[in-house]
Amino acid sequence: MPWRCASPGRARPRSSSRASRPSSRYRGEEMDQELVRKSVMLAVMVLMTLIVQHVASRALRRVLDVGGVPQATIFVNIVKALIWFLAVLLVLQSVFDIAPTSFVTALGVTSIIISIGMQDTISNLMGGLSLMMSKVIKVGDVIAVNGKVGTVQDITWRSTVLSLREGGTEIVPNSVLSKTALTKLTEAAAQAVSVDFHVRAGCDTAEVERDALRVLAAALEPYAAEGTEPLLRFGTIDAFGAHITAVAFVRTDVFPAVAVDAMSRALASMPWLASAIP
Repeated sequence: MPWRCASPGRARPRSSSRASRPSSRYRGEEMDQELVRKSVMLAVMVLMTLIVQHVASRALRRVLDVGGVPQATIFVNIVKALIWFLAVLLVLQSVFDIAPTSFVTALGVTSIIISIGMQDTISNLMGGLSLMMSKVIKVGDVIAVNGKVGTVQDITWRSTVLSLREGGTEIVPNSVLSKTALTKLTEAAAQAVSVDFHVRAGCDTAEVERDALRVLAAALEPYAAEGTEPLLRFGTIDAFGAHITAVAFVRTDVFPAVAVDAMSRALASMPWLASAIP
């Protein structure tokens, strides 16, 4: 009989486990609701950040136009980075319950390590800011650097994009551009192309000039810039005869090589051209 009295006690754990099931289910529902709430908050904050980024970018471009500061992607990218950095701080506090001060402190420690591995990137960023703030170059300028002539299309946080006159695109790191001597060309200089040739000794220079300008003007008619005419520059005299440089001004949408080819073909048939063969 004493052993039978213990049977009711065995049933008690079963009743307590059944009673705990609603509480565990309630906690699971709370976790699901919290997850949904945080997901919604994260989506809303990302959407708001995108809207703020768009509005700030447009406002910055207008401010740059009014202030006469040259526009470039580098300024817009810096503002976007700051906006996203602030958004991350807000998300950490409201969604992940992480104090922004702790994140900033950890970021300060890791930034030292990151900066060591990103010296080139930081150098390019500082070089781009230096070029823009000092107004050395701006978007739309025609420059000559490392033997290449092109129009500045954009200045990003890492490099400067040049549209070459010969065709193609040249990507120059900002750190290189800030340390390299470059030539900022005027509109006339950017349009100029030239061809060197020699004239036999004893030729009538007035006749040479008249004939050369006539054939050059005809050859360059499809390519010449509006209101410009070719010209000749007489230089030194050597064993081949008189050295002359023919200069023409072509439109910016014309490849210089095309104009040079037309000029050389026009001059090649002239009887007064000097020849190395006697």
